[in-house]
Amino acid sequence: LGQTDERVRLWVSNVLVIDQWSSLATLTPAAAPASYTVNVPYSVELEYKVRGGALRTVQLQQTTGGATTVVPSSSLFRSYHLAWPGVAQSSHTANASWAGVSAANSLLSGVAVSLATSSLSATFTITARDTYSNARGGREDFFRVSITQAGVPSVIAGVSNGAEQGTYVASYRLTSSGAHTIAVATPFSGGLTATYFSTS
Repeated sequence: LGQTDERVRLWVSNVLVIDQWSSLATLTPAAAPASYTVNVPYSVELEYKVRGGALRTVQLQQTTGGATTVVPSSSLFRSYHLAWPGVAQSSHTANASWAGVSAANSLLSGVAVSLATSSLSATFTITARDTYSNARGGREDFFRVSITQAGVPSVIAGVSNGAEQGTYVASYRLTSSGAHTIAVATPFSGGLTATYFSTS
């Protein structure tokens, strides 16, 4: 460590081996004596803080045969924990979040998003994106495209698969001129979508 205002704690395989958190007895905190097997992965967790002044680079060091060297970054890896129901527990675990299709993050492209001629067919492309704005592959997403004029439903567009995975083509034909609003939504799984007509 560079200054007496720095603090450090180090765990190896969930065992606290250096604890200089509340006070710093020396600028070179020593780890509790331990021996580790070569080429066997160990989890390493380091907490570091500086009570004042600038932060500094922290280096892990190893002592082999009396010589102390810096642990190279090529020997350090991110921790992933993989666990799947019904599969034997592995030594790695990962936290995964489902990222379904998001209408808010999906992209609309094509001239017909903003310009169309009444009584002529028009199309635009929907590129499906997930909750984290990643492109979606596959063909399992559903979109409902509705077009309104002055708040009154005008057209329900047909949506079909596009040329590439994760793309969809919306087709519609306007029956009147003027400003229209296009709305794209994703129905929830198990939900019900219907078009109804009223004579009143």
